[in-house]
Amino acid sequence: MLSIEEKLFGEKGVILRLKGDLDEIEINTLYNRMYSLSMNNLYDVVINFDKVESVDYFAMGFLMARRDFYKENNGDLKLVSINYPMGGLLDLINIDSHLNRYRTELEAIESFELEKR
Repeated sequence: MLSIEEKLFGEKGVILRLKGDLDEIEINTLYNRMYSLSMNNLYDVVINFDKVESVDYFAMGFLMARRDFYKENNGDLKLVSINYPMGGLLDLINIDSHLNRYRTELEAIESFELEKR
């Protein structure tokens, strides 16, 4: 089961700290949370994968689509704390050409601030 902890930052930012598996079944939990946040004009999203045990290709496709949505609304989606096995998967599918990865939440938040200048 996927659990999600939220932490707000800035005027329109939120960190989502995930725990569990991110697969075709659990992606609905993340979708519903992200949809709710966008209804509150939160379009700068950082997803922390530190406690994510597995991710499938379906979830990666979903995240790329959400990034496009956030970009259309002057926001962005950033990924942090990618573990080694998952990082290997992301490298294999060349995810860096679609999603930005950072080591820490602070680095991701600072990147939003730099982009707004």
